[in-house]
Amino acid sequence: MRRRTIHILCYLTNSRIKAFEHIPYCSYRIQPPGSRTIVWTGKTFNFDKIIDEFAGKPFECATESFCPDPCCSRIPSVVRSSPKYAPLCKMNTCQKKSTCLLKHFENDDLSKLRLNQFNINCGCDKPGTIYRPDIGKCVHHNPCTKQSLCREYGQECLNTATGYKCVCQLGFFRNGSNSCAHLKLSASAYHGFSLSESMEEL
Repeated sequence: MRRRTIHILCYLTNSRIKAFEHIPYCSYRIQPPGSRTIVWTGKTFNFDKIIDEFAGKPFECATESFCPDPCCSRIPSVVRSSPKYAPLCKMNTCQKKSTCLLKHFENDDLSKLRLNQFNINCGCDKPGTIYRPDIGKCVHHNPCTKQSLCREYGQECLNTATGYKCVCQLGFFRNGSNSCAHLKLSASAYHGFSLSESMEEL
């Protein structure tokens, strides 16, 4: 039951539910320079203030408390290099272990979290490539699948070898302000059927 509850709490954290942005009584942290006292959000704790040394980054405390760490990035290097601890970091399949990254929006599937299946991300040397955890390799990535790219009027996304390029759609051209403008064609005049010269019969 406890394991199932942890998976649900991790799922809510990765889904960025507002209540998990700043939770109380996390692990002790040294107060960073220039930090300020933050007021609790929500109705539960809004009468109190967060003590500076307990105020981390948004969702940091919930992630550390509820979600596993397949990258082993939160473990001190001395512990991580220990022979007894090494098998616990086997989920980090990156060639460069330090490039392992766990993105919350790629790990918000509760059914996968319950099976301890995570989408880790490794740094890739070549531009325009992403790491695929299912095959353990860097492959070409089509950034045009993101709907947020090239959203200006008359634009469309063109997938390139090193990334993407915003180009003008058919019937548009790039004007002086570097925007896509509708191409205006002059109206054609109709002068009747075209005539051809008569040819001798063979």
